[in-house]
Amino acid sequence: MKLKKLLALLTVYAIVIISVPFFFNDMWLKDFPELKTYEGELKFSGERAYKDIEYMGLNFPQREIGTENAESSANWILHEFKQLGLEAYKEEFVCRSSEKLLRALIGKNNYDKKDYKKLPLNEFFTELKGINVIGISKGKSKDTIIIGAHRDTLGTLEGAQDNASGTASMLELARVLTKEDHYYTYMFISFDGEEIGLKGSEAFARKHSLKNVKLAMILDCVGYKNADTVGLYQFASAKGASPLWTTVLANNVIKDRNGKPYYIDEEGGLRGISIGVFPPLMKKMMSLKVSGWVNTDSGPFVDRNIPSVGFIAANSIKKIDPENVYHTPGDTISMVRKDTLEFIGKLSEKYIKSVELNDFSWELESSWYLVKGNKYLDFRIILGFGLLVLIGVAMIWFVSSFETLKKRNEILAFVRKELVWIIPIVLLSVFFGFMWQIVKFDFAADFNITFLIKLWLGVSFLVLLAIITIRFIILKDKRESYHQITEFQRTLLNSLYFLIFLAATIYFNVFIAIILVGIPVFVMGRVGYCNMAARIGWGIALLIWSVIETILLFSCVSAYIYDFLAIEVSVLMFIYSLLMNFTFVYVISTPFMPKKAKNFKMYKELNTI
Repeated sequence: MKLKKLLALLTVYAIVIISVPFFFNDMWLKDFPELKTYEGELKFSGERAYKDIEYMGLNFPQREIGTENAESSANWILHEFKQLGLEAYKEEFVCRSSEKLLRALIGKNNYDKKDYKKLPLNEFFTELKGINVIGISKGKSKDTIIIGAHRDTLGTLEGAQDNASGTASMLELARVLTKEDHYYTYMFISFDGEEIGLKGSEAFARKHSLKNVKLAMILDCVGYKNADTVGLYQFASAKGASPLWTTVLANNVIKDRNGKPYYIDEEGGLRGISIGVFPPLMKKMMSLKVSGWVNTDSGPFVDRNIPSVGFIAANSIKKIDPENVYHTPGDTISMVRKDTLEFIGKLSEKYIKSVELNDFSWELESSWYLVKGNKYLDFRIILGFGLLVLIGVAMIWFVSSFETLKKRNEILAFVRKELVWIIPIVLLSVFFGFMWQIVKFDFAADFNITFLIKLWLGVSFLVLLAIITIRFIILKDKRESYHQITEFQRTLLNSLYFLIFLAATIYFNVFIAIILVGIPVFVMGRVGYCNMAARIGWGIALLIWSVIETILLFSCVSAYIYDFLAIEVSVLMFIYSLLMNFTFVYVISTPFMPKKAKNFKMYKELNTI
């Protein structure tokens, strides 16, 4: 590699690497601003909420979605809404549960291994009918505050803590908030299907326009007997984020109630990525925006950048449900305390009444931020980092390709010839990424899952192998053009990496682009062919990288664990396949090296990138 080019690349590498601790540094953290909070009387009654929990546990146990008790509990909620004078109705939805598939993957099902060969695809999914119950109290404004809680259970009888406590608190808020005139329109929602992947809230978010939603407040597990503070569910995900003001206001209200906020994402919400090379703030940012997901019904709103907040009961040692009774028969009324219900209920009431007291600044309306304790990293820092990384990747591409791009006519001719390979690679990547979308169609219900897996992996591997083999055979004897071909295909590979990085940034965000395309841009785009040892070394690097890249793909896909048929998953697999296919093709299928390369001039030429 020429010294000037090497120094230029090292400079760009250094700037990008140094920018990580520079931008994601505690010195940029800003204190939460003081916001106005409601100081009037709070009327929420923990006693009344507790009685509703008892009633639900006794009359509607085991409220799993699709069961008779799930429907009976929905009818009871509907009756309660109407008794309060709300405009009430039910919304049914149909969803697919992937529980059977997940159980099959971990070996917990009733099928023998020999039976998999004859199992149709629909045997791994359960189609269920869910019921959301909605009650509306109109205010002076069309802007709406949603107060929601799921009522379905999983693996338990009473489901007192998870989530009769949230449902009862939602009903009590409906009682106290609608007794007097109010500015915002209140929409109270009893969601179904939360336990199998937020199905009810997702169905609601897809069906309705959310442009008038001022806030979505979700109450989930808000009665824990040993709680002494309030936990905030994740307010950012790989798909979106609730505007900053929702968290700032929650902190202000909790502080007024003499509590100390606890963030669930600091306990376990960042488990998706365990890469230790980043400083703490960068690691948190990467985890949130790459593998982060919200595990309560505020999730679909967070994903769409709608103001939302989720409350859960916690205690001062930062533990959620230390007895681990959720989703077990131990989740009974004995786990719930009236004082906890009243504390979080009044805090929720105060929060709702505080919203209309504030005009939030444009910075607090931002959905790009990072929270640490009572401080935050604002969008300008994150935007600055993202722009610098994009510029850095563009510079790497430019430095790597500058000399080759001078030969404009020759490189264009080379690219035209390469279309015979590029087009099949793109089509193969489309197949790999989007094949599983057919599962959404009814005609695929009887397809054998083993056959589909074999078809998916077999076609992907065999076609790639055929492309590499045919291209290698065609090129192998072009020794006289060895230097030019390897130079041009390296430039093409770098250009493809740059375009994929840019596309991933636009479609997802710069952090997913860094995770998926970072190693190809910084490492695999530097592949060299100066001698046989270099070829062997890059072959080993290719294999190691392919393993790492697969692990990184799983990190990115983990945010869609309950919805692996989401189009975003297919796009991620498409990007992964593009990277793998193009890299394997353009690293392996090159001409044989010239037979004579002994003089220093030719060695320098072969060693030039």
